[in-house]
Amino acid sequence: MIDFICCLNISRGNGEVIENAIQFLSRPPRLNTELLRCFSTIILKFASHPRFSKKTAKDDLAKLFTHLRPLCVGFDFANSLAEEIVDATMKYNYLKDARSDYPFVDLVEKISEPGRMHEQMLSVMLLRLWRLLPRESSATSSLARPYVLLVQKLSQRAPEVFLDHCTQAAHALNFDPPALRTAILEAFCHNICNNEVLAPSHVRPGSSIYTSYTIMTDCLRDFLEDTNPQVRLNVLNFWVHIANARRVPFDSLKKGLFNSITERLKTEKSAAARKLAMQFLVLYLLLGPYGKELSFDSLSEACSNLANFIKRIEVIDPERPGVTVIMERFNTFVNRMRQTLKRVIETKKYEENSDDLVDAPLEK
Repeated sequence: MIDFICCLNISRGNGEVIENAIQFLSRPPRLNTELLRCFSTIILKFASHPRFSKKTAKDDLAKLFTHLRPLCVGFDFANSLAEEIVDATMKYNYLKDARSDYPFVDLVEKISEPGRMHEQMLSVMLLRLWRLLPRESSATSSLARPYVLLVQKLSQRAPEVFLDHCTQAAHALNFDPPALRTAILEAFCHNICNNEVLAPSHVRPGSSIYTSYTIMTDCLRDFLEDTNPQVRLNVLNFWVHIANARRVPFDSLKKGLFNSITERLKTEKSAAARKLAMQFLVLYLLLGPYGKELSFDSLSEACSNLANFIKRIEVIDPERPGVTVIMERFNTFVNRMRQTLKRVIETKKYEENSDDLVDAPLEK
């Protein structure tokens, strides 16, 4: 009955069955959106039945959802369906059980095309979640369990989708339960450690990714002081992972990351939390940019040399005669240098040989 109502599985006279005949209703594939929504609503209504909460019904639920694939692939209904899945599953009673899991993220992979469509559907699901958030949090602001389950599942299966929605994710961190905050921060940690887009060589002030990177690192630093001890423990563990990956942000150090983690070492009642705080400090010293040998004399000498260099830079006055002479000499050949560089780049001469890029001295 489900096959017939939702997908028009039609039997021919010779006994052959045409499955998902809905995809052949129209060529080109254009159907009224309300008709497509009618089909998807029927499927989602069936999926709300409590029997699908059982592990033994996992295959049946997957089979039910495969009937939605023609809508996504054949009729460009993927994004609308992703929103409908979120809206519908928030009301499923069996997802409110403490022992339940959220199976629909895995099912989205089965009903979509691999690659762009799959990623887009997951991104739309997360964006729809953020739109369901209350504008402001309060002391009693605790989100429903289906909401938390979906965030947790997306954090585990597709943490990269959080990268495009960092601002909304940061707002969601203001809400309970603590498991929600842990899931979001875990996704942030995964991106910082593993996403090549966030490699230190790519993250520079002014770059398009810098704002998202700053939001994630600031949240991970701020929630070292979360009111829930389990969240604090998890965040310390995330910082240990970041230190292991050699991705500790320099901006976070400037904003007091070391002080925040040292404070956890002093004030945490949990021995596990104090152990993680110490582990982070040791890892950073061993794997940080300064190397393993932290010689006080060598570092003091380097700091002294840097301070002297800064003083020399500060006393350079463009109005001084010596500086003026250098600037005038540079201005005499700057145009020739610009023309030479343009020629070298346009002809790609630098790929052949670097010895004769310039035919004559730039300064005559």
